[in-house]
Amino acid sequence: MLHNDYDMSCGKSFLVSESWIKREDREFYRSFIKLCQRQLRQCDDLYYTFGYETFGTVLYGFCKWLIHDLKKEGIKKILFFSRDGYIMKRAFELVPGHEDFVADYIYVSRRSLRVPLLWKYDRASINELQPTAYISMEDLLVSLGLEPGTYAEYLEKCGLYLNSVIKDTDIECDERVVCFLQSIWPDVVSNSKKEYEGLTAYFEQIDLPSKVAVVDIGWRGTMQYFLGKALASMGKHVHLRGYYITLSSSMKRGLDIHGYLQNVDGTGKGCNLLRGYVGLIETLFLKPEGSAKSYEIDSDGNVRPVLFDCEYKNDDGTLPIEIASVQKIQEGALQFIRDYIELIHDQGIEYSFSSETAFTNLNHFGNHPTLHGIEMFSNFRFYNGTVTYLAEAKPVWHYLRRPKELKQDFYGCRWRTGFMKNLFKIPLPYYAILQIMVRLTV
Repeated sequence: MLHNDYDMSCGKSFLVSESWIKREDREFYRSFIKLCQRQLRQCDDLYYTFGYETFGTVLYGFCKWLIHDLKKEGIKKILFFSRDGYIMKRAFELVPGHEDFVADYIYVSRRSLRVPLLWKYDRASINELQPTAYISMEDLLVSLGLEPGTYAEYLEKCGLYLNSVIKDTDIECDERVVCFLQSIWPDVVSNSKKEYEGLTAYFEQIDLPSKVAVVDIGWRGTMQYFLGKALASMGKHVHLRGYYITLSSSMKRGLDIHGYLQNVDGTGKGCNLLRGYVGLIETLFLKPEGSAKSYEIDSDGNVRPVLFDCEYKNDDGTLPIEIASVQKIQEGALQFIRDYIELIHDQGIEYSFSSETAFTNLNHFGNHPTLHGIEMFSNFRFYNGTVTYLAEAKPVWHYLRRPKELKQDFYGCRWRTGFMKNLFKIPLPYYAILQIMVRLTV
C-alpha cells in the first residue's frame, strides 16, 4: 500500500495496491510506484498525475509489444491513423528500437475511406459499407458523402424524413429506402468518383512496401478493412497487419488484426474489460483536430487532407476543458515513458509486465469509479454523431418521475460505471452490476 502524502485516500494518486497486480509483475510494479513517488511528489496537477500513473504504462506497454512484433514479422513501415494514432506515434518515437522503422501519420477516417468506394458498389450492396446496424437517414446521407439538408424533399417524396431511423438490412428491402436511394444514386456516384480521385492521389504520395503495419486504438478494424479495399482497387498489392489497443468480438473477420490487451481467441474479452468506460479510454487519445473528410488536389498537383471542424472548440479561441485536460494527461503519460526509459538505462534492468498490468490502474479507475474521479471527468463532452457526456447524471429524484429519461441518459453516456456512481454516489460493485446488465440484454 501507499502511505503518507501519496495515499489514494487523499486523492493525490491513482495507483492501486500491489494485491491487484499479477504476481509475476509485482517487481515491476514496485519499481513503478517508487518512480511515481519520486517524480510526482511535488506535482499538484491531477490530470498530469492521472496520465503519468494510468495512461503511461498503457502507451509504453503497447509500443514495446508493437516493436517486438514488427521485428518478428519483418515489417519496416508503420502507418498511424489520424487523431487516435497521434499520441500513439509520439509514444512510439520515445521507445528504444523505434529507429529501425519508418513511421508515418496519415489522415484517414471511416468516412474518407468509405465514400470513395461507393461508386464501385450497387445500391443493394452498400449496407456492407454502413457504419452501424441502425442509422438515421440524415447520418446515412452523411455516410454517402452528401449534404443532408439538400435531400429533405427527396426523402419526403419517398415517405421518409431526416430523423427516420432504418436498419442496415432495410437498405435492400424497404421500398421507401430503395425509392430514395434510386433517386439520389447519380449524385452519390458522381461525388464518390471525385473523392476516389483525391484518395488515390493522396496514397500515391505515401511509400507503401508489400507489407505495412497500421496502428489505431481499435475496436473492430473497420478502417483497416476499408483501407485494404481502397488500396486493392488502386492496384496496390499491400498486406496490412493491424495493431490495436484491444479488439471487440465484432471485429472484422479475415483481417490480419491484433490487439494488445488480451488478444487471443477473438471473443473480445479485452474490449469487454473496458466496456464500462470505453468513452473515457477514447477521450485519452484525443487530438484537437477535425476528422478527415476527403482529399483535395491543388493546381500544382499537391494533395492535402480536408478536415471537418474540430468538435472541441471555444468561440473565444481558448481551449475547452476536455482538450486542456487531455493535453496534461498525455504530457504526463509521455513523461512517464521518458522517466521509465531513463530508469532502465541507469539500473540496467528492464522489468517486463503484462498488458493486464499495464491497464490495472486505468481499469480500476474506470470500472471502480470514485466520486473524485467523477468530479474530474463526468462533464466531459463526447462526440459520436451527437453530443453526449462521459458520465453526467441528474439526481435520482429526477429520474424517479422520468424512467425513460434515465434509460436514454444511461445508454447515451460513454462511461457507464461512472454514470451509475454519479447517480447513486454510494459505494456499490458497479462493474459487476454492469456485467449482469450486459448478460441480461444480450
